[in-house]
Formats: sequence, structure tokens, C-alpha cells
Amino acid sequence: MLKFLILIFISGSLILLGSSILSLFLTHLEKIHKKRLEETVNKLETLFVDVEKKKLSRLFLFTPVGFSLFGFLILRNLLGVIIGLILGLSFPTLVVKNIEKRRKKKFRDQLIDALLLISNSLKSGLSFLQAIEVVVEEMPPPISQGFKILLNENKMGLPFEESLQRLNKKMYSEELNLMVTSILVARETGGDLSRIFERLVYTLRQKNKILRQIETLTLQARLQGMIMMVLPIIFAFGITQVNPRYFDTMLHSEIGRFLLLYAVFSQIIGMFLIRRLSKLEV
Repeated sequence: MLKFLILIFISGSLILLGSSILSLFLTHLEKIHKKRLEETVNKLETLFVDVEKKKLSRLFLFTPVGFSLFGFLILRNLLGVIIGLILGLSFPTLVVKNIEKRRKKKFRDQLIDALLLISNSLKSGLSFLQAIEVVVEEMPPPISQGFKILLNENKMGLPFEESLQRLNKKMYSEELNLMVTSILVARETGGDLSRIFERLVYTLRQKNKILRQIETLTLQARLQGMIMMVLPIIFAFGITQVNPRYFDTMLHSEIGRFLLLYAVFSQIIGMFLIRRLSKLEV
């Protein structure tokens, strides 16, 4: 009887200890999730991207679970779960980085037209702030949103130079940094902003022309990377059409599934390396 009571006491203590550790672990995970969610929402808001917090929270929660299940179905062991969990935790971050990259590229592409519009507005007799208002009214997002915040901060009493620096920090690019620097220097030295913007537009157009030439010259390498990525998929599809049971040995063995997963990762890494090596930045 005494042994039975001791066993019950030990079991109860272990259960309480396990539940306490699990509760602390879940609480810590919840704090990490909330912190990560807030940082992502704030980052997207600085890029003028409207996103529902609930949808973003679901993405952060369900993606690791989905990738873990997929990894388990492929490898049928704990290694597949761990690999899937790592990929699932990384996937939302990659999505946000891709959104950031696309948003900044769109802003950068619109900047030349905005500079030209400001230059023409200054020539027609408008002040610099009025020229920015024209950009806000005439240009599409995201550049109109960025310059609108610039005007609103100026109306609230924030110095114009500081507003420019804040905009440059949010949507940083070499082109925007060049524009901000030119404006700040011109305001200190009293230069002609319309002529400065004309030269900026010419410089940026020449730079874009050179970048397009580089893209043309590196097109062959990028196409080779894409072909090397697609060929194994086409080959596997063709083989399965001729002999549907060709890959059964690999699919029904742990080593075979691991080799298939390794092949997929190798293809992705190879494609990434080819794209990086064929990409030149000016």
C-alpha cells in the first residue's frame, strides 16, 4: 500500500512538473509570436502595406504546422518534422522580405517620374511643397503615400529635413538617397532645384539603361539556371508516364525519401547560386 501511495505521489509530482514546464514553454512561445507579429506589422506599415493582423497571425501559426506535417509525410520520421518546422518558421519571414523588396522596387521605379513632375512643377512657379502635393495627387502608390506622409509630418511641425531623412530610412535606395542628399544640399546652398532634378532624372535614366544592358548580358546564365531547375521535374514526369512504378523503391524506403528530399534542396540551392552569380548590382 505504501509503495502504491509513493508511486501515485511521484506520478502526480511528475505530471504537475510537466504541466508547469509545458505552460511556461507555451507562454514563452506566445510572447515570441506576439513580438514577431508586432515587428512584422510595423515593418509592413512603414512600407505602406495594409495587412490584417489576424491573417498574418494565422500565417505565422499554421505555416510551421503545415510544413512539419509535410516533412513527416515525406520522411516518416522526426527529422522530417524538424526540417519542416525550420522551413515553416522561415517561410513567413521570406514572404515579408519579398514584399519589402517588391515594394521598394516599385517606389524606386516611380521615383524618376516623380522627380520629373516636381521639376516641371517648380518651373511653372510652384513652391517645393506645392510640387510635392502635385506628386501626391498625380502619382499612384506607394510613392504618393510616402510623399503624403512627408507633407503631413511637415504640417505637424516636423522639420522638412528630418521628414526627408525619415522617408529615406523607410524606403531606402541609392536613388532616393541621392535625391534627399541633393535636396538638403540645395536648401543649404540655395541651388536651383529644378535643374538639379533634371540632372538627377538624366543620371537615374542612364543608370537604369546600364542595368537593363547587364540584365540582357546575364540572361543566358539565368535561363540556364531555370532549365537546370525544370529538367529533373520534366524527366521524373516523363519516367512516371512510361513506368509508373519506377520510383517505388525510393518512395517506400527511408534512404530513398531522404535522397529525393536532398535532390530537391540541391536543386533549389543550385538555382539560388546561379541567380546570385548572374546578378550584378551597380
